[in-house]
Amino acid sequence: MLLPDRNGAERDRHTGGAVLSSVVMTHPSRGALAAELARTLAVTGVVLDPDPDGPPSPLRTAIRAWAGVPDWATHHAVIQDDISAAPSLLSILAASATRHPHAALAFYANWDSRNGALVRLAALAGLNWVRALDDDYTPALTVVLPAAVARGFAAFAGDETVKHDDETLTRYLRRAAVDTYLAVPTPVEHEGDLSISEMNHHGVRRSACHLPDPRVESLLSEGALADSVPRVPYVRFGTAYLILPQSEGTRMLPWREAAQGGLLGAAAAELVADDAGPRPPEGAGGSWRTVAAHLGDRHTESLWVHCYLTGWFARELSLSAGARRTPAHRALAATVWERAASTIGIASVDGDKRAALRPDVREALRRSSVDRVRQGWEAAGVHADRGA
Repeated sequence: MLLPDRNGAERDRHTGGAVLSSVVMTHPSRGALAAELARTLAVTGVVLDPDPDGPPSPLRTAIRAWAGVPDWATHHAVIQDDISAAPSLLSILAASATRHPHAALAFYANWDSRNGALVRLAALAGLNWVRALDDDYTPALTVVLPAAVARGFAAFAGDETVKHDDETLTRYLRRAAVDTYLAVPTPVEHEGDLSISEMNHHGVRRSACHLPDPRVESLLSEGALADSVPRVPYVRFGTAYLILPQSEGTRMLPWREAAQGGLLGAAAAELVADDAGPRPPEGAGGSWRTVAAHLGDRHTESLWVHCYLTGWFARELSLSAGARRTPAHRALAATVWERAASTIGIASVDGDKRAALRPDVREALRRSSVDRVRQGWEAAGVHADRGA
């Protein structure tokens, strides 16, 4: 399935699997880091920024990386230099391309992005692939494209004047009518917090649900795909929203407006029952008190609402999606669920403030998020059992 030899390869006749070529893209200032990553992952090449002294531009290097698809490859992977992953990553990528041979595949989703919220919801629901939102950027840390699509992107992007490859990739894939699927959980994690492309204001950036386990290959080879998700809870800068994917882009509403419009369904019952507004009760536990003391009432109330909606809608999605349950899924289900729920709190904090959070506040955010997501999950189960 994985044939990294650039001198020649052919399709695996036994599995019909993808034949994958791969490169790490980097800037000369990080060349040593990229070379070590390529060695660790057995990636066959490193692509350098062709104008290292020019204005920061990931797209400039990405064009070069995507254009270098060898003739023998059916699929091409571009891996950015600031990631960590299991040494078996290329095997995971090739297996995934075999499963979805015509799609663009992304193996990371930022924990505070809209696609990250989608990955988190899918992970909680027991899914392993989910179709990306049409109007969010394509997380480009590690992406696999069919060979023809990769060459097409390099040609398309050559006329672009923007600097970001992730936004350009989204526009190209939409124009080329290529579906983008996000891996759930992600086998890739973002490392480092300093950016050479002027993105430092985003602060600490991690995956919405990362699992560094070789069994992820089995999950991505066999698990269920959600081609559409009707409702996605989202929290950003301390405010809770509801995302409604639509045929043309997405609609995003503050949660109260969504509740007033009947878009939260039965999940709204507890949230709007108290005239004082939704907030952690006095007996909610020390973790919520710690969160409120450091982030304020408004942020805490939004997080309280968001986590509950995430648990509720994930339970609904799990009931409707018919997710597969192989031995690997059963073995990893609890770990994936916990990891997905645990990233919500930290992701809700403004990027430039995350690094300054004390360890006890980080732990309070983690515990509060997991507990509240579980409450929403259990409430949705009770509601379903009643046949409501």
